[in-house]
Amino acid sequence: MYGKTPEQLEAIIAIMQMDLEDYTYSVVREAFKIYRKTNSAMPTTADIVKIIEPPQEVRKWCGATYIQLCKRKRENQFMLLEEEKYMADFIQARISAPEEQRGLIENAISDNAIADKRYWIEG
Repeated sequence: MYGKTPEQLEAIIAIMQMDLEDYTYSVVREAFKIYRKTNSAMPTTADIVKIIEPPQEVRKWCGATYIQLCKRKRENQFMLLEEEKYMADFIQARISAPEEQRGLIENAISDNAIADKRYWIEG
C-alpha cells in the first residue's frame, strides 16, 4: 500500500473488516493465504470474497438444441435423462438466466410452440 498514510491504511482495514465480517476469521485468513501465494498486490475485499465464494459458472443456452430436443420428444424418439433435464432447465432459465440470454431463450420457446402447433395440425 505504498503511498498511503497511516490513516488511509486504517480506513482500508476497517472497511475490509466490515465487508468480511460475515465470514469466520479462519476462512478469511485461509483466503488471504491463498491470495498471497499467487498475487503480489494487496487484495481487495472482492478478491477475498471470490476465493471464499467462487462465482458460479454461467451456463450457455442453445436455442437450436432446445428446438431439436423438442422435435425428438414430439416424435417419441428415445431421449436421455440429461436431454430431458436440459429441456426443463432451458424453460426454467427464461426466469433465471442472465439478461442477455433471455431473448434467445424466449425466441426458442416461442419457435418451438409454433412448430408444435404445426406438427399437430399437419400430422
